[in-house]
Amino acid sequence: MPRYVLRCLDCKQEYETTCSFTKLDDAVCPECQSKQKQQIFTPVNFQIKNTNSSDCGCPHSFSCPHAQSCKTH
Repeated sequence: MPRYVLRCLDCKQEYETTCSFTKLDDAVCPECQSKQKQQIFTPVNFQIKNTNSSDCGCPHSFSCPHAQSCKTH
């Protein structure tokens, strides 16, 4: 179930709710019970990790083009 961060347009309270997208309109502010809201978009934090055995762990690239000078070797 997705998690949404919302801001009440009446009292400006920020709150979170977990519901399906089709039920998002039913969410009410826990402070003033208003249904007037704005969704706050937050950045997603994730990291892509290369599981290739030739990966040297270099932070510069998935395949280290400068293996001779790379400080992780």
